[in-house]
Amino acid sequence: MWVYEAKGLPPKKKYFCEINLDKTLYGRTSVKLKGDLLFWGEYFDFPDIPDINLITVNVFREGERKKKRDKHTYVGCVKIPIHEITARMFCEDWYPIISDKVDSFGRNSVKDGFPTLRIKCRFQSIDILPLEIYGDFLTYLKEHYKKVCEILEPVIGVKAKEDIGQALVLLMHSQGMAGAFLTDVVALDLLRVGDQRLTFRGNSLATKSMEAFLKLTGEQYLQDTLSAPIAEIISSDRDCEVDPSKATGSLSRQQQALRNAVRVAWTSIADSHK
Repeated sequence: MWVYEAKGLPPKKKYFCEINLDKTLYGRTSVKLKGDLLFWGEYFDFPDIPDINLITVNVFREGERKKKRDKHTYVGCVKIPIHEITARMFCEDWYPIISDKVDSFGRNSVKDGFPTLRIKCRFQSIDILPLEIYGDFLTYLKEHYKKVCEILEPVIGVKAKEDIGQALVLLMHSQGMAGAFLTDVVALDLLRVGDQRLTFRGNSLATKSMEAFLKLTGEQYLQDTLSAPIAEIISSDRDCEVDPSKATGSLSRQQQALRNAVRVAWTSIADSHK
């Protein structure tokens, strides 16, 4: 979860938040001074937590150091039921800061409206069975993934296609079948769409699967393919500036230097399949 910012609290005071999961303290933000903005923008991740029903974010005003007796003052809290944030996507909203004291925010807060806290969060609970339980399902997917994709394509949304495409790519890659899988789903997509100009530009399972595969393997491919030519360009003293208003040397020489650099990069890409 992210604790972003608060609005409607009295200015020129310092505030912090405490995150409680079913009355157990799990996190605390830094102390921020309320000026024109009261912004934290702090991220929290709580793995392996027990089953919970409620997230509570308590807001406190820090006591002034000059006044030794001035202790932290409870301002109010935001309560977020777990069942409201179990979707796949993160939930972001302005939540009202609830207080038992009607006048606890002071008169200045009226100008900014009722105090609110902007929070972005998501709760995930995943049950993972022993690996052998998935054996039959794995076999079925390996043999019938084309049929599965054909059935799912017209009846699921974009987010589901992204999730399923990524899961299938990871599965097929682990089984040494990523190439065959991508070839088949892209071929199905070409038959379905008809207009080949739209290839890899839609929100199909094929497009989402290809995106997932590129993210899975692309970084290493870029390192293996382009690290050498890019390192050579960086270490050299060649000037590739081709903007006439910025070029300080021979424009034609610098244009040729840029062409040579591009040619080396494209040659590395062309030779990468060998």
